Amino acid sequence: MRVKILKNIFLFCLLSIVLSSCTMDDYRNEMSFTYKLNSIKEVSMPDTLLSGEIYSFRVQFENPADCYEFEGFHIEEGKNSNERLITAVSTVINEQQICSVYSTPKKEFAVLEFDVRRKDNYVLKFWQGTDDKGQPIYLTKRIEIR
Repeated sequence: MRVKILKNIFLFCLLSIVLSSCTMDDYRNEMSFTYKLNSIKEVSMPDTLLSGEIYSFRVQFENPADCYEFEGFHIEEGKNSNERLITAVSTVINEQQICSVYSTPKKEFAVLEFDVRRKDNYVLKFWQGTDDKGQPIYLTKRIEIR
């Protein structure tokens, strides 16, 4: 009985040491990331779309550094119900430590899957950056729905 109690105390102490030696702060210092937006330069898409269909748009965006890894697109409704704001999002890992900025941003391509749910039109606004006042700049495409 005494051996069993000593064994349990020993296991508890060992487990406490192991768990306290590794903290989340250690992990965060080694691997930190943020999300950044990539400037969208060009979008290949038809002038009209069919309601109820899903389309694949080819999107060209700029990657400014080797630590940017494309994650996908974020789409949200704009001021009007037919307006969609679209951004290209990248994960940036350890930006201060291992990030080399390209002399000229690298052009990359991705496919945006777009589900047409309206029956009239869309105004698609693709984020291109911000102006000198911090206001967003968009590549705007008006698409008619049939």
